[in-house]
Amino acid sequence: MIASVLSPDPVLYIDDRWLYENQEAIETAMTMYSIERPVTVDGPDFDPFLTDRGLTTGGLVLPQKRVTIGPAAFTSWGVLGSTLAHEIEVHVPQSFLKVVATDHWMQLSLAARRIAGKVFPSVAPGPKELFENDGTWAAERAAYMHEIRNAKRFGLSQEEMGSIWRVMDYYYPSENSTDASHLSASSQKSNEEPRSQEDVRASDL
Repeated sequence: MIASVLSPDPVLYIDDRWLYENQEAIETAMTMYSIERPVTVDGPDFDPFLTDRGLTTGGLVLPQKRVTIGPAAFTSWGVLGSTLAHEIEVHVPQSFLKVVATDHWMQLSLAARRIAGKVFPSVAPGPKELFENDGTWAAERAAYMHEIRNAKRFGLSQEEMGSIWRVMDYYYPSENSTDASHLSASSQKSNEEPRSQEDVRASDL
């Protein structure tokens, strides 16, 4: 709180330099990890209110997408680069229309099979089908697997990789998952419930 030189009334001074520093870090990471910015991308921009590491939004038909990056991505250069790749290299090229259409189609299909399964148990959907044929499930698994396959590119630590695995397996699980075999003893799944993409944390930039 400081006093205005033009008025005796106090005014609030907000130091927003950190906003520009985070945006500059985004641009640096884009260059550092050779992440190309498609012409259909608006951003990536820093969003101090975003709770997840990153978010890609867009319409169902037009290819234009908006990418925002939250504070949780700024735990290390590797996590920041990995987050940018998750959003820009995977989610941006994805068809949101296809994702949403698949979601709705599967909901209708599964609902019909549940009803029919009461009479003919053999057609009832199994536990795996309740999530593994979902459009959102497939889109997110692809993005997280892209991060894991590029762990060396971003220099992710075992702890950071373990966090990504845990978040992916908790929110977008796979019955055939062999994820645990890829982790060291120090990064095995814990009994603690992952909160969100914010679970991926290391040291501050």
